[in-house]
Amino acid sequence: GSLIDLHAALAQRIFGVKPQDQDDSKHRLPSKAINFGFWMGQTAKGLLVELAKNGMQVGEDDAQQWLDEAHSTYKGARAYMDARIQEAKQQGYVRCLSGRIRYIGGINSRDAHIREEAERLAFSTPIQEGAQYHMKAAEACIWKDVLSFFWKRGQWVEPLLQIHDDILIECQEDVAPLLNEFMVEAMATNYHHFSVPIKTDGKWGHNWADLQKF
Repeated sequence: GSLIDLHAALAQRIFGVKPQDQDDSKHRLPSKAINFGFWMGQTAKGLLVELAKNGMQVGEDDAQQWLDEAHSTYKGARAYMDARIQEAKQQGYVRCLSGRIRYIGGINSRDAHIREEAERLAFSTPIQEGAQYHMKAAEACIWKDVLSFFWKRGQWVEPLLQIHDDILIECQEDVAPLLNEFMVEAMATNYHHFSVPIKTDGKWGHNWADLQKF
């Protein structure tokens, strides 16, 4: 099927504006902030703070309405969150994608502030750990299979940085296209059998500021 811009899709749901007619600052910016904060237990006040950083001033009622619309759009999200909270309440911990467990202190606290923070940790931790675990699996594959391929041929390929979901590598220019192919395949491999495919792309340039897509 065709690729969908999730931020534009949510903006259309919230504002009723088609993607081609959306304004980045008025429509896509708030939907992007919601999409990234929603899974971390974002509140209306938290959304206001995030939007204010980008120069957008809205009322708390509007922010809450947008979040409510997001919950309506992602119908399985609330069920997932509630399941993780219940898991933590019953067991005292949640189990992450890697199989590791994270103890959630305060999940049954009588103090509402402590309990609510623990509940956010209960459903956000498996998401954050899962993303990290996938990235580490990709890095292991890249080191073992991709970089070694070039090193065995005496070609210069040097890993520099991992920033969120990006990996920055220096290499001799003539191997860049093949390195890109290998990197894209390694990072898009579905190591954990997700139901949604993973998409990635590569960029290259003579310096970090001038990267462009292959």
